[in-house]
Amino acid sequence: MVKIFGIELAPLHIPMERRLQTLAVQQWTLSFLFLGFGCLIVMIYLLFTSYYWIPLIYLVYYVYDRKKSARGGRRCQWIREWAVWKYFQQYFPITLIKTADLDPNKNYIMGFHPHGILSVSAFCHFATEGSGWSKIFPGLTPYLLVLPGHFQFPGYRDYFMAGGEFVHIFKTQRVKLILRNTDNDERWKKISMQVIMFWHLISVAF
Repeated sequence: MVKIFGIELAPLHIPMERRLQTLAVQQWTLSFLFLGFGCLIVMIYLLFTSYYWIPLIYLVYYVYDRKKSARGGRRCQWIREWAVWKYFQQYFPITLIKTADLDPNKNYIMGFHPHGILSVSAFCHFATEGSGWSKIFPGLTPYLLVLPGHFQFPGYRDYFMAGGEFVHIFKTQRVKLILRNTDNDERWKKISMQVIMFWHLISVAF
C-alpha cells in the first residue's frame, strides 16, 4: 500500500470491475454536490455570450414547467436503467430485501429513516433500477419525495426528476386520499401513483 503524506492510496492491481464501481459512486457524489450549481453557473455565463438565447429559452420552459416537480416529476425508465447504477449498487453493496408481497393495486406511503447525508440507499433503491426494484416489486412504481431545493437548478432539476424524484407539500387529508386512491384531483390521476418514498424527513431538513 503506497502512502503519500500519511494517506493510503489504492493499489494499482485493483480489478477493473471494482474501479468501475468506485467511478460510479464518485460520479453520483459529484453530481449530487456540484451538478446543480454547475448548471446554474453555465446558464449565467451563457447570458453574456452569443448563446444568450439558450438560458432565455430555458427560462421560459422553466416558468411553464415549474410545477412539474410537484405533480410526479418526469421519470425516464431509460435513465433509471443505466448500467452505471448497477455498478453503484455493487460498490457497497446495497441489497433490497423483500419481506412481504405488496398488492400493486394499492397505494403505499413508506418512511425511510435514518437516510444519512446523501441518502445513498434510498436513491439506489427507488430512483434507479440498481437494486432491481421493478423485478422485486413488479407493478409498483416508486417515487422519492425530496427537498424542493433540488428543483431550483436549471438542467439539474430535469435530470433529478428523471429518476422519479418529486416534491409535494402533503396535508393529512391528502395523504388519506392517496392511500384510499379516491383523490378526485386530476393531477394525481395523471401520476397513477402507487408508491411514495419519503426521502427527507422534516426533522432532519434543518
